[in-house]
Amino acid sequence: NKSKALWQVINGERISKSFGSTLPQLNVGGKITTNPDQISNHFNHFFTSIAENTLNSHPRPPKQTVPLLPASNHIITQLPFTNKQEIEAIINSMKPKTSTGLDEISAKMLKYCSKALIPPLVSITNLSLAQGHFPSDLKLSKVYPKLKDGDHTEASNYRPISLIPTFSKVIEKIVLKRLLDHLEANSLLTPRQHGFLQG
Repeated sequence: NKSKALWQVINGERISKSFGSTLPQLNVGGKITTNPDQISNHFNHFFTSIAENTLNSHPRPPKQTVPLLPASNHIITQLPFTNKQEIEAIINSMKPKTSTGLDEISAKMLKYCSKALIPPLVSITNLSLAQGHFPSDLKLSKVYPKLKDGDHTEASNYRPISLIPTFSKVIEKIVLKRLLDHLEANSLLTPRQHGFLQG
């Protein structure tokens, strides 16, 4: 039974493949706790404060560091739609990782079930492009604390790993390609732009 075999693979990916192990205890306010809610809240507060503390500890850069590009009349009114071939190529290029975001769908599962999932992905992506709206649920990430080294009861010895939904990665690649094509075709990239470009 192909359907039964498919669901065995899916459930095996969702249940048996956990990203890391459960943290048994953490120092919260000078006391060791094993309460999952207290541990989660403490990690959340600690991780969200890192960026703010880093910004406050460094001097502000100048307001303008490079010359601004001249205003352009090349405005994007509609991003081109995608198709099955483009999404299939993106899925094939993904590494078969087993980690999952809140959707509980790994890249490995997406590759295994691609024939069934490509048509709805095309529809969802094209609707997103037509409406100029990225699905809200695909913006949510699952943050996992990974122990770097040292005392496992101290939050400062962990770094946050954000796991975003796999479908989100597919749509992001499609939008990125269209934006870069538009910027390059209309010479809208500054010569000082070196990062986040292919080649």
